Amino acid sequence: MRRLMILSLFVLAGIATQAQIVYPDMPKPLWLYGANSSILFDPTVGPDGSVYFVTLNNRITALNGSGVFKWSAEMNGQALTPVAMQGKLLYVGTSDQQIRAYSIDGNLVWKTTLAKNIKSPIAVSGDNTLYFTCTDGDLYSMEGGTGQVNWHFYVDLQVGPPTVGHSGNVFVAGNAFVHSVNPKNGTVNWRKDFFNFSNVPIAMDSYDDMAYIRRNILDVYDYRGNIMWEAYDDTGVLILVQNVQPIIYGDTLIFAAQGGGDFYGFDMPTGVMKWRFTVANATNPHTWTPAAVSSMAVDNHGVVTYCDSKTGQLAWFDAATGWFFGFMPSNGIGNDFTLAGMGSVGYGVIRSGNGNKTLVGYKMPTGPGAPWSQFGGSPYKQNRRDDPPFLSLLSPTDGQVITGAFTATATATDDFALVDLSIYIDKTLVARTGGSAVSFNANSALFQDGVYNITAVATDSGGNQASATAQVGFVNPPPLFGLTQPPPTFSWMSNGIDGKYEVDISLSPTFNSILTSSASSSKQWIKATAWRPSQKKWSKVQNAARAGATDQTVFYWRAVGQTMGLVTTRSFIIDRTK
Repeated sequence: MRRLMILSLFVLAGIATQAQIVYPDMPKPLWLYGANSSILFDPTVGPDGSVYFVTLNNRITALNGSGVFKWSAEMNGQALTPVAMQGKLLYVGTSDQQIRAYSIDGNLVWKTTLAKNIKSPIAVSGDNTLYFTCTDGDLYSMEGGTGQVNWHFYVDLQVGPPTVGHSGNVFVAGNAFVHSVNPKNGTVNWRKDFFNFSNVPIAMDSYDDMAYIRRNILDVYDYRGNIMWEAYDDTGVLILVQNVQPIIYGDTLIFAAQGGGDFYGFDMPTGVMKWRFTVANATNPHTWTPAAVSSMAVDNHGVVTYCDSKTGQLAWFDAATGWFFGFMPSNGIGNDFTLAGMGSVGYGVIRSGNGNKTLVGYKMPTGPGAPWSQFGGSPYKQNRRDDPPFLSLLSPTDGQVITGAFTATATATDDFALVDLSIYIDKTLVARTGGSAVSFNANSALFQDGVYNITAVATDSGGNQASATAQVGFVNPPPLFGLTQPPPTFSWMSNGIDGKYEVDISLSPTFNSILTSSASSSKQWIKATAWRPSQKKWSKVQNAARAGATDQTVFYWRAVGQTMGLVTTRSFIIDRTK
């Protein structure tokens, strides 16, 4: 509706509007990388799009955001965990009883030898403390910056992966009991019987209430360990679930039925079933039977993506209703889908291929959104309760029509650490800071008339993202110049790719003939986003105005990038009576 309002305003103003707003509704393949050894676990994605993974030949490897090899480092033992990440450090447990920390450049920062091998994935707290369990049944706390062990104590030989709550308390299953552990000293706050042992990581909502899957049964407990509800369908039958960590979006808990043939959405506080995939899609024109036996990922807009284990398709549906949107070939079957942020959009990576030797990268509509970090993809990488930043786009307002100077301003805060706050106009980055406030000042005259999305994106240290968008219209009446005025300056916004441009001026909007140009016989491109014609070149425009049929003559100018082509086409008027 607001887009129609803006377009109507353009028409009323007598301005020809060209709106090219595209909202992607499916992943778009970006790159494919083949490793020379099997990739052992799902990859981890850094804030710049770099991808980190470990392979069967005892190496840790990094790719850049385009899927191009960056570096690889030899490890003394085989990796026993996925790569965990916090800030500029990468963590991995190896079969020589070590925890190793590498810089994002591939240098070994520290290594710590343990009494036994690591058993669980590494959970990383917001203050960069590592938590993990070992084959001797001990739960460990370790300083992420130094590798120094803070404390460890015996839980049980049958011990699961730890999860860090928002309070900092660490939750871990030992045999049939779940323990809440004080992170400062390793003392047990409480120990409750959860009936069966589970090796599935605990998922937590915004209140630290816990979703716990035990032998294909889903139970939900509050942060004190008191049971709240158990998953039954609307006919009162106990639901048997797939033994993978569920996902939480807002108050909706989403999990797969045993075998992956159905999905359910439950209200986390009350245990009321909101939807069942097969029922919600009974009349959906897509004919689709899911087979989801791996972890799902949910984005900021509540779109759930997973890899189907039967067909090898990437598929996605609505977290609020269970409505199925679509699917596409994924080059892989049944692995967890990695979702991270990449500017104003998302970035997906999946492990696939024969022997799991292939990684495929995708451009996604938006980045991750959940009460714990999905920065590394599946929740196994940094298993903690970690809320997305709180973000406010203060200006401009949604639906605003802008002529002239404007300011885009945003502020953000985070429960742990804010690492990036950016402003985009459509998909072009225009301002960025590591602080809590960012502004961008510009003039609508730098842009083609039309409808634009101004988006603020905030990213925290766990990779969680929050975004806010205002859709605005830029209306720029053609400027009027007198015949004897000196040459004006023509300015435009960089397209974010080109560093060199050419400006042409014509009497025709199709530019089938050129009056004058910034190009010369010796130099075609200029390194600028503004150009002022020399008086000699401007005189060609003045002479054309003198020869015009009326007192006012309309001229057209365009800026063209060396690589990407047309940047903008605008007009101006010369009045020979002035």
